[in-house]
Amino acid sequence: MASGEMSSAPVLFVPDDIPVVKGRPPATAEEYLAAVRHEAECLPAVVVAENLDATEFAALQTFSAPEVDAATEAPEHCRPDASWCRNVAAVFVRSRQAVARQRACRTLPPSSGQLPSSDDVDGWAHVVSSSSTARWLYAVLAALDKPLNAHLTAKIRDVARSMARLRLQHQHDPWHVATANLFIFLARDVFEQHDLA
Repeated sequence: MASGEMSSAPVLFVPDDIPVVKGRPPATAEEYLAAVRHEAECLPAVVVAENLDATEFAALQTFSAPEVDAATEAPEHCRPDASWCRNVAAVFVRSRQAVARQRACRTLPPSSGQLPSSDDVDGWAHVVSSSSTARWLYAVLAALDKPLNAHLTAKIRDVARSMARLRLQHQHDPWHVATANLFIFLARDVFEQHDLA
């Protein structure tokens, strides 16, 4: 886990039956944690600032999101079938489980992979044709925990778009098509970027 990230697993288990005592400071660590949990449960899920002048933020608003490039949609002969998608999903789940087991044993090697920019089709063609780099990228995706932060989501979307362009450019090369489809499928179905083709 990177610095600054929070774990979803509790560090200290606090039973639900510890009473929250009002009117005096908590006497134990468990009472304190029970009081903190009680306060958190009483807070609303969403807090909205009152009397906020939103006009000062108007100049910072993004009014249009970049459109998905229609030219990168897969030709019919390049689209994976449902059986292929189920198989890829099953293998990826097993890969994620293996990574989780390795993390538990702390045996993950450090990574030193470098990826091309999102518009470098030739660079991505090299990534795809270099099986070790493609394996590295696959391993990185298998090691990511969900939910992803915005930065990682944007990077995965960039990779998927690059792969879509690569798939279109090399649509008669089965290796490039299959590898591009793999990463597009993972971004779309595993990392829930459903608008990607």
